Amino acid sequence: MRYLLIICTVIFVYGCKKKTLPEATGTVGDLVIFTDDQTNSETSKTITELLGSAVPYLTDNEPWFNIEKPNPEQFEESFKTKKNVLVLVTESNSEILGSALDGFNKDSIKILINNSASAPVFKRDIFAKHQVVGYIFGKDSKDISRKIAENRQSLFDMLSAMTLKTENENLFSDTSSNSVYFKKFKVEFGVGVSIPKDYKLMKSGNGFYWFQKDVKNAEQGDRTIGLIVHGYFSSDSSFSEKDIVRMRDSFNRINIPFGEVPGTYVSTSNSSRFPARTLQLLPSNDGSRNLMLRGWWSVKGATDVYGPFVRYIRENAINKSVFAFEGFVYKPGKNAKLSDLREIEAIALSIK
Repeated sequence: MRYLLIICTVIFVYGCKKKTLPEATGTVGDLVIFTDDQTNSETSKTITELLGSAVPYLTDNEPWFNIEKPNPEQFEESFKTKKNVLVLVTESNSEILGSALDGFNKDSIKILINNSASAPVFKRDIFAKHQVVGYIFGKDSKDISRKIAENRQSLFDMLSAMTLKTENENLFSDTSSNSVYFKKFKVEFGVGVSIPKDYKLMKSGNGFYWFQKDVKNAEQGDRTIGLIVHGYFSSDSSFSEKDIVRMRDSFNRINIPFGEVPGTYVSTSNSSRFPARTLQLLPSNDGSRNLMLRGWWSVKGATDVYGPFVRYIRENAINKSVFAFEGFVYKPGKNAKLSDLREIEAIALSIK
């Protein structure tokens, strides 16, 4: 009886133990499309046009996502834990997709397949931590293509938003490392932003903070990501593109010199060799003006040093000031800059 009790106790403990998920693999720009060969072939053009097309604000035709299409065996062995997975489910392939459909029962799969208006379904942390898994259900590959076309904007927006949110949670999984700066900015500017622990403070003073992360990577190339936080008093023109650029260059001229040559600094480029700047109005919960400016920087006085930046402007109506957060990327000789910009955008989600 005593041995039986021990055996039952062991079964109970291990049977109730929560499954530990591995960390998601790959980069934030990787996207695995998992389905059967026929559906892959017949939806390839639709998916590539939506998710594999070139990013308009970058050079060198860098795609929104690096798409991979493994077969069922490859998926189970190597691709199941990738950061982003999109599963295409039809009547004929639902049986061969295996564990990819573990979160659904046969009845729910049937309902979703036969629902002519069903939108994509997204789940988090199915096969790995910090992972996004999307599902599109259709009767056949033509139905899948139709649903992708009809939901193209919502599919793209939801996948992008969930990818950034997941990356944000991954960057700030160690909350103790960034709370000090967030609180400091909140006191000084009335708005805070969290800084990941692997960013080093390069300079601070007079309401200006510059952080930097230098990455050594033989495969992707060495790169630098810079973060800037500062504030200034606002006026009626503070939220025009012209004034945002003027204030950006004014602060950078003083605080981010480049090299030892006098007068060189990280300035906003107006060169036609780069995509045009874009200014976007962001949603606001309190009625304040929130803007995002995308553009390219270059070094005043140099021609071969440049990169993309994304700058966030938030109005603080209480003390009539502007809070500015920016990230910029320097990746000499390499085209793959989107993953670094996504990291900056994920950090910006912590602005509050």
